[in-house]
Amino acid sequence: MSAASRPTDTIRALDPERERARLTAVMTGYLDALAARDPSGLRLAPDFRYTEDSQHIAPGSGIWRTIRAVRRDGHYFVDTDAGQVEYWGIVDEMGKPAMVAIRIKVDGRMISEVETIVTRDGAYFDPATAIEDPGTSFHARLEPEARGSREALIAAADRYFDAIENTDGSLAPVRDDCRRLVNGVVDSVD
Repeated sequence: MSAASRPTDTIRALDPERERARLTAVMTGYLDALAARDPSGLRLAPDFRYTEDSQHIAPGSGIWRTIRAVRRDGHYFVDTDAGQVEYWGIVDEMGKPAMVAIRIKVDGRMISEVETIVTRDGAYFDPATAIEDPGTSFHARLEPEARGSREALIAAADRYFDAIENTDGSLAPVRDDCRRLVNGVVDSVD
């Protein structure tokens, strides 16, 4: 079966809302397994790849051993075209809060990739000042005709990182009222 003819590709093309719900459910199931510290029930692809803080490790290692709970007031971001879902939120790691960013890639009905970044209390994350509600526009969905192309969005992200690397904010394509959050903390004029 060619990649373009897989059933999930048809669902993505014909019913993106159904695909969005499916990918969100995959992430919710993953978070449930993570909170239970038991990855055995996850449907992992034979060539499954897991990284945590840029290191390749075995499923069930790393934060899977230290997590105690997942707060459910995090943020989900779904890319139905790419079959990916991301979660940003706070977890209890051995009695202390930590921020996680978890990206899952789903191929067919199996998880093929999980990328996890854990930010612990310290210089780059202060749980006392973390923003739980980033504002109404953060999750607002634009109508299709108001959205930029995938290529334009990638180019904008690239320019954002160029601005950071060159310490030149004029390179970043952002509005004056843009609210920038870094590890849950406002890092812009607010």
